[in-house]
Amino acid sequence: AALSALGISGSSVEASSTLLKVTVPVGQLAALVSQLSGVAFVRAPYEPYALATAGQGVAAIGAGAFHSAGLTGAGARVAVIDLGFYGLAQAQSRGDLPATLTQVDLTGTGLTSGISHGTAVAEIIYDVAPSAELYLIKIGDDVDLDQAVTYCLANGIDIINHSLGWYNTNNYDGMGTIGDIARRAISGGILWVNAAGNEAQSHWQSGFADANLDGWHDTPVTFYATSGSSIMIYLTWNEWPQSSSDYDLYLYDPLGGLVASSTKYQTGTEEPTESIQTTALQSGTYSIRVHGTGSRALNLYNLYQGVSPAVASSSILAPADVAEVVAVGAVNYANYASGPQ
Repeated sequence: AALSALGISGSSVEASSTLLKVTVPVGQLAALVSQLSGVAFVRAPYEPYALATAGQGVAAIGAGAFHSAGLTGAGARVAVIDLGFYGLAQAQSRGDLPATLTQVDLTGTGLTSGISHGTAVAEIIYDVAPSAELYLIKIGDDVDLDQAVTYCLANGIDIINHSLGWYNTNNYDGMGTIGDIARRAISGGILWVNAAGNEAQSHWQSGFADANLDGWHDTPVTFYATSGSSIMIYLTWNEWPQSSSDYDLYLYDPLGGLVASSTKYQTGTEEPTESIQTTALQSGTYSIRVHGTGSRALNLYNLYQGVSPAVASSSILAPADVAEVVAVGAVNYANYASGPQ
């Protein structure tokens, strides 16, 4: 009766098992309190705060100025195409991701199984564009990636974020299958944003040189690995997509013993790639050697360790190496204004 007398409708009242919330103009609050009996205390509602760590990037890149101007990504559809979204529910519960988003698993293994990389990427996007509509798409291979692009084109996606890199799929020149998939999305009107990668210290590039004609590239590439650590090495050269230059890849341990090799045949129909995946059985300096003939330009990556000598130039992976893709590099937020990149 007291609420009705003040013109407050029932829709302005919400009740829980122990609390009553009334939405009322501040100017009518004193009159309302004076007419209510059996009420000991009136206060403003408690408001929760998300228990999350805000990304430093919002302030560093000046995104807060856009937020203040009301530009928060509303109306944009952003797809995160990644390898896994482990911890998604926990990120949503602590406010690092919105409660409502679209989930697409193209692998059949479950969107939230595997790694948490996609979740972390989505959190950054949500920090910068909190009103954008998020689509989380899990892939496992290039067929999945192509299907993901088809999905994005059919569902009005504006932006694809792909913080993944694809080794040994081209000569890091924007060509090849992965580059073509990215260009298909771009030609359909989607902005493709890709991580440039962190390979500046784990990449080596050189023309094959064999001054003493013993069949081996003159200088080895070395790296330090601790016992038990994973080793993943990729080699390709500038003879895509079909190679008749036959180069082979060898890995030696700190004592000079052969650890592993990759000796596929390239006879004019095969791709110019070799790769080694193994585990370091002892700590120390390992050596990578390349065997072959000719003078092809070699590109080598060591996924988990830096190499010596390292060549930073041309160390951008597919599809960030596609000219039409926006490739984004990371800078420590504490050095964002001053560098170095």
